[in-house]
This record gives sequence, structure tokens and C-alpha cells, in this order.
Amino acid sequence: MIQRIYLLLVFGLFLTLTAQNSKAQNSNTELSIYLSTDPQQLNPLLNGNPSVDYLQGHLFAKLLEYDHKSLELRPQLATHRPEIKEVESGKYAGGMTITYQIRPEAKWDDGKEVLASDYEFTIKTLKNPNVKIDDMIRQRFNFITNISIDPNNPKKFTIHCKQRYIMGETVSGNIYILPEHIYDPKQIMRKFAFIQLNAPNRFGLSENEWIQEFATEFNEKVDNLTQAKLVGCGAYKIKEHQNGKKLIFERKTDWWGQNLDSAAYLTTHPQTLNYKIIEDKEEALKATRMGELDIMTGLEAVQHHKLKRETKFTNQYELDTASRFIYYYLGINTKSPKLSDPKVRLAISKMVDRRQIIDILYYGAAKTINTPIHPDKAHYNDKVETVRYDLTEAAKLLRSAGWKDSDKDGFLDKKINGKRSKFSLVYKYNEGDIIRRAIGMMLQDEAKQIGVDIQLYPEDWTSFIENAQRKNYDVMCGAWTQNPGWDDLSPMWHSRSDNPNGSNFTGFRSSEVDQILDDLATTLDEEKVVEHYKKVQQLIQKSHAYVFLFVPYQHTAIRKELKHSGTSPLSPGYDIRTFQRK
Repeated sequence: MIQRIYLLLVFGLFLTLTAQNSKAQNSNTELSIYLSTDPQQLNPLLNGNPSVDYLQGHLFAKLLEYDHKSLELRPQLATHRPEIKEVESGKYAGGMTITYQIRPEAKWDDGKEVLASDYEFTIKTLKNPNVKIDDMIRQRFNFITNISIDPNNPKKFTIHCKQRYIMGETVSGNIYILPEHIYDPKQIMRKFAFIQLNAPNRFGLSENEWIQEFATEFNEKVDNLTQAKLVGCGAYKIKEHQNGKKLIFERKTDWWGQNLDSAAYLTTHPQTLNYKIIEDKEEALKATRMGELDIMTGLEAVQHHKLKRETKFTNQYELDTASRFIYYYLGINTKSPKLSDPKVRLAISKMVDRRQIIDILYYGAAKTINTPIHPDKAHYNDKVETVRYDLTEAAKLLRSAGWKDSDKDGFLDKKINGKRSKFSLVYKYNEGDIIRRAIGMMLQDEAKQIGVDIQLYPEDWTSFIENAQRKNYDVMCGAWTQNPGWDDLSPMWHSRSDNPNGSNFTGFRSSEVDQILDDLATTLDEEKVVEHYKKVQQLIQKSHAYVFLFVPYQHTAIRKELKHSGTSPLSPGYDIRTFQRK
């Protein structure tokens, strides 16, 4: 009997040790991951590029994050999703409050607690007019009027808003928080109240010596990828960075979120994330074939198409395809004399064979859209009429708008301001983007058949955006990245965004759309919100300021010996925290 008990204890101990060793092995996984470009800068305020958000997430954390499977907001730094209240009286009557509490376990890399004052500092930094932040990002936080910290709980705070804002939770919770004691040891930003920061021009803040001093130090403080300058509260720290070659993250040994039973999704399995920077995708695919990469995302459609037929590759890697929260479009400059007539813009829309573009460039792995809302969202208006490819109808529309080939040179012309002008358009795209170039070439071929001359003009990214803002183009090819929740359409479609620093690139203006967008932003009733969204999509489509193209799918190759939670529309297409060796 004693011998049996002894054997059972030994066997039980063996199973326990085996399980522990297995867990240790799984949690010590090292992954080799493809990265297309060196991010250079991972400060989440100074680099607002959505394509690096997931890299910033290794170092920093947000109050809320999107679940990769359900696509719903869930708490990360926060203990729960916030309490939101409508305010009926007092200083903020007609507005609302959003109250958060930060997890008691949350700590910065140096062991100091993550506090409400860190969140307040982050928002104030974002509102500092001299900090190098994209204006489009800064404008999202205009709804925050003030922040008050609970005097009895330094981890609890309330955001006060003079107006109600349907995206208040999404925007306030989905931003990486920075540690005040690292980035503002002098507490300079505490010298300024929100009333000043919300109206920097009125208070002359750009010339304020304190504002200038803080901004200069902040803009320079995180100008590279050295761990000493990137202090966060995420699960990883930077172990090594070789410019243009590799970026390695290593999991912290004592990360505060690793063993929180109430938030299992915070558990992070991989010990080391070895990002190999390979700019050429064919070279990246070659490295994957040679077994040098565990994960390669962003496969070109043609690569994915070929790989599915390679037995040797599919024996080692699983190929997954997921939709993405991004859509492509052609923007048409409504302020150009040639393009101010909606009939002309509709004619351009009818020159675009979206199905052919998808079949040729994406091997069918994309979905057409008709509005600026992702078609998988509940507030997408599927009743909006589709503009179909029809060159004959496009030619008729142009003739009705006065465009004819009067000199018989094969191209349409028309008198504009007393001068005969050839119907020649400049199509701009960011250089190096082969998809946008190919779309332009296909449009060029179609347009030529009905007498429209289109010239392709590539530009570096900075010039491309500046010229779009200044309406220095005829047709441009762009894309917008989105989140799973409600959509803020104002930056692209409100009249106030039609300025040299705004994102209303087409110069679209509609008092009716402005009113709906204003109502939409301040409505918390979800039924009314959906009604507003569906109405505004109809109005936007009727303007034909955009040719809505498609939502592309993302292709990913993952080594089969890895287990994980599956692919997702959220960037980069998977949740790296869930990866383990089988």
C-alpha cells in the first residue's frame, strides 16, 4: 500500500514537472517574424502610423484594446470598460463624463505605478501645439474638455466632455499611455490647464517658453529605438536593434500583466520576438521557404496564389486569409474646374472596372465597397447604389457635361473660363506602391478609349500628402485604415476639414452632411447613430468625390508547429501573445 502511494506521488510529481516544463517551454518560445520596413521611431505620439501600432503595443499599453476575435473593446490597463454618464446640469451640461480606473497591478518598467496622472500627461502632451503630432490624431481628442483625478484614488479619473461623443470611449481608451516621470520629470505640462491647451492659439502657447522647452525635449527624447528612451508598461523591452536588419523584443521577466487570472488575454507566451527587416517581399518569401521565418504576413496576392499550390510549402506552413480594416479609394479634386461637375466625377467612377482590378491584382481576394464604412460593420449601408463599370455611359455623361473632341485629336476638350482645355488629368500616387500604380495604369487604359488622357505621377509620401491637402492633383489613389467600432467621418468629409492641414482631400462640402456628422458625433442613442451613418453614406456616394474601390484581404503564412488564436482583421493579422510551440 505504501509502495503504491509512493508510486502515485512520484507519478504525480512527474506529471507536475512535465506540465511545468511544458509550460516553461511554451512560454519561452522565440519567434522569427517578417517586418517589411524599419519603424525607426516607436513613440506612440510621435509615430501615429497605424502600421506600427502593434509594435508599439509590445512596449506600451492602452486603457482598452480590441479583442482580435470578437473585435470588441476590452480592458487592458483599465480594470473595466469605463462608466459613461450623460451630464444634464452644471458646468458640462449637455456633455458627458467617462470614468476609468487603472489596474492596481499596472507598473512602468522602473517599478513605479501607472497612475491617472500619466494618462492626463499623455493627453496634455498630445495637445501641446509644438509636439510633432499628426493634426488628424490631435483633432480626435478635441472632445476632451478636462480631466479630474479622484483625490482618494490616484488610479481613478474622469474625463469631462462639453459635448456628447459617440466615439468617446473608443478614442479615450484606445491610446498608448506614457509615463510622466520619464518624459516630463520637471512636470512642465502640469503648469497648463486644459482650457489653455484646448485653445492654444488664443493663449499664444506656441510661443510660450515652457511649451517650447517641453516640446523640444519630447520631440528629441525618443528619436531612436534605444530601450533607455522607450519606457513603457507593455510586456516587452527592446533587446536589440540593427538599423534596417532586425528589431528584437524580449519579454520582461517580471511583467505585471503576465499572471492576472482575471485577464487571461494579457498572458504573453513568446519570450523573444525576432523581427527580421526585409524590404523586398520576394526576398522575405525566400527566407520563409528556407525556414528562417516563423510568420510572414502581408503576402502579395500573387505569392499567396502560387504558394497554395506548393505542397512542400503547405506541409510546413498554414496559409490564412482574413479581411482587413482598410479600404482603397480614388479621390477626385472637386475644386478643379475640370472636375467640379458631379456628372464628370460619376463618369470617372464608371471608367473604373473594380472587378477586373480585384481579379488581376488580388486574384479575387478583395471585396468591393460603395461607401466609406467597412462592409462587415453593422452600420454599413448596403442599400447604397453601386456605381458600375460602363464606358458607354461614361462617354454619354461627359458629352452631356460639354466635353467633345472638337479638334479630332482623339481626346475630349471643352472651353473653361474662355480657354479650350484638353480633358487631361494627373493621377497621383505614392511612389513605390505597385498596387496604386497598377490601378492608375488600368484607369489610364480605360479612359483613353473614350478620349480622356490620364498621366501617372508618383510622389514621395510627404509630397503626396501635402499636395492632397492643398488640392494639387486631379485624381489620387489612397487608402484609409479603420478600427472595428464606430467611424469618425468628419476628418475626411466635414467642411471644416477642408483646409491645408486637413484630411478632406477632395474639397467635398455639404451643409447637410456637416449637420449629420455634427449630430452623429453627439448622439449616444445607437439606433439614431446607425440611422445617421446610413443617411450620410448615401449623401457621400451621390457626390462622387470618391471612387470607392475595395477592401483587400491579408494573406499570412504561419509555421504549422505553432499554435495560436487564429488570424484576425486587426493588424498585423494575428495576436502574437497567443503563439506557442505545439
